[in-house]
Amino acid sequence: MLDCYVFEMPTRPPSLGWLESRPGPAGSSTFLVTTTQSGADLLKATTRTNTTDAINDFAASLGGSVKIQKYPLEPGQYHSRIFRGPPHVGTDVDEKAFLSANASARLLYEALESILSTVEPSGSMANVYGHRMRHLLILACTEVEAAWGGVLKANGYLPGRWSTNDYVKLLRPMRLNEWRVRLGAHPDYPDLLPFEGWDPAKIGTSGFKPTESLKWYDAYNKAKHDREGNLSSATLGHVIMATAAMYVLELAQFGVRFSHGKPIFHRLSMPNWNPVEIYFPPRPGSNWTHVNHELPSRTLALCSSPC
Repeated sequence: MLDCYVFEMPTRPPSLGWLESRPGPAGSSTFLVTTTQSGADLLKATTRTNTTDAINDFAASLGGSVKIQKYPLEPGQYHSRIFRGPPHVGTDVDEKAFLSANASARLLYEALESILSTVEPSGSMANVYGHRMRHLLILACTEVEAAWGGVLKANGYLPGRWSTNDYVKLLRPMRLNEWRVRLGAHPDYPDLLPFEGWDPAKIGTSGFKPTESLKWYDAYNKAKHDREGNLSSATLGHVIMATAAMYVLELAQFGVRFSHGKPIFHRLSMPNWNPVEIYFPPRPGSNWTHVNHELPSRTLALCSSPC
């Protein structure tokens, strides 16, 4: 595997650097190769055999300090359906999933807009409930589950009957709790962070804390399995939050290019990815290549630091 390091300097965008041997006029020479997310390449001859030393020399030549971190991938490698900022990385499989999600989401957004044209989501009205709200909540959460499952499958996660104990393992890689959106036509409605407070702990009051900690998803489970006893869980507020979660997952999978012409939600903020998380373009003559994200297995606890 190519030994790559991300380095940051105060006046430059994050860059990826590695050492390469190339033929020169006096025989083979060693170069420090650097690239940015925009693909701006730079070659600098070096006598160093250690990449971090070569990067430090390069920074010193520019009169700046440098922060260096080991990069876990190679140029052009990416995790399918896990967006990490521009440039957008797409494959034929991603495009098919993107178009399918777009078509399904548009129908649900139209259904929610129809409800909001009758009921203004302000004050106590967020607590109204009914059969139409229940149907929409079930459909939105089914789409959320489809998105979670699609990302797990795209990254080689162990097949099986998945639950939120599995889905919650996407929280950190996709930084889901950091996406903030709002209802576009209702600016007074509170900002929406659908995955805020999602807890990966496996023990809750009913043994399913990854479910309970998402109130809208917990409401979906209750209303789905016991309509007569839990219809009141299918509130307008839960429907709005579940549909916002669907929108966030679209962005977190396919990038901010995702658009419905005039979307019901507006993006307010997105994760600020660490330079070691972003994708750098492939070397000249090479193509983008998918590698599975190393998600914790079904029998292991979640990693304690950002993945």
